Amino acid sequence: MGRYLLRRIAGGLMLVFLLSCFGFALRSCMPGDPALQRILEEYAPSPIELDRELALYRARMGLDLPPFYVGLGTWADPPRWESDPARRAEMLHRARSEGGWRAYVPRIFWYGTENQYHRWLMGLLRGDWGVSYRDGRPVWALLRERLPVTAGLSLLSLLIVLLLALLIGAYTGRRRFSVVDRITTVGLLGLHALPSFWLATMLLLLFGAGGVLGWFPTGGLISPEHRPEWPAMRRLGDVLWHLVLPISVYVLSALPYATRQVRQAVSELMASELVLALRARGLSERRILFRHVLPLAALPVLTWLGGMFSGLLSGSVIVETIFSIPGMGAAAYEAILGRDYPVLVAVLLLGGAMTVLSLLVVDLLYAWVDPRIRLAREAE
Repeated sequence: MGRYLLRRIAGGLMLVFLLSCFGFALRSCMPGDPALQRILEEYAPSPIELDRELALYRARMGLDLPPFYVGLGTWADPPRWESDPARRAEMLHRARSEGGWRAYVPRIFWYGTENQYHRWLMGLLRGDWGVSYRDGRPVWALLRERLPVTAGLSLLSLLIVLLLALLIGAYTGRRRFSVVDRITTVGLLGLHALPSFWLATMLLLLFGAGGVLGWFPTGGLISPEHRPEWPAMRRLGDVLWHLVLPISVYVLSALPYATRQVRQAVSELMASELVLALRARGLSERRILFRHVLPLAALPVLTWLGGMFSGLLSGSVIVETIFSIPGMGAAAYEAILGRDYPVLVAVLLLGGAMTVLSLLVVDLLYAWVDPRIRLAREAE
């Protein structure tokens, strides 16, 4: 089991590393120039000042370096990262000496450690996640405020989904093809077809303040009259009251698939020889269901939970934007609009690390629920 965990941890670290490389490749392909955007947000320089300010801002933001260790270009058209005049002159001389089509053949250029990714990676290993292009704040300080919000929303939603899926799936799995089962299946199927952004909008229009019923707040985490001196339970209740609609979107989006998995597993187990043997021993239906059937029926749901956690993280971009929740999803959306590359790559990397961690936790839960899996892994 220990060797298996070490292999999974090593594989997860490799996955996070590849994800960071993908994030930097993605930011290099994004349109626009964040340095130019920062300059135009501050003032409108003249064309002469623009070139000088652009070079200064790119150097200050580290954008004058190549994005990765290697790059692609030609001798006739050197990459724009080759800002050294002597280096560019050497490339153009080679292009003239080679002449013809060879000067336009793509070549791989090696930049060494003087690149944006290497600087960011070394800073990350030292605990420095970089600085936001938008407001100059440290990236980790920004994510430290947003991460608990998104993680809390996702974990609370997963817990509610798991409880409801076990209850509804166990009830309909024991009464397969009954009237209740058919109605529940049709309702969950229709719910599964609804996009999360449409569902969030409808909940806002129906239950949000200013809507048809106006029961719940439409955004944020706390009320305007929220005070730190309130009792802890009152402050917690205020936060949970604001999270009713966002959590409802998460739960209603994830519930159909989880319920279907539990229903299928329960219906198959109730017709298995295991249950027949337990009944022959005189065990009650309640004990058979809760002691023997549900733990086995939860196995496919545990597998699904790891992937669903990453799905909730990606879906948080939509939900947190609609409900104005200051989480990681909203931070990613703001970073995309403002071309804030350090924040965007950090959110991508942190989301990938949380997904890898959730899958590792699911593996441990798998071994805890089913001893056969634990024994098989110990034998590896």
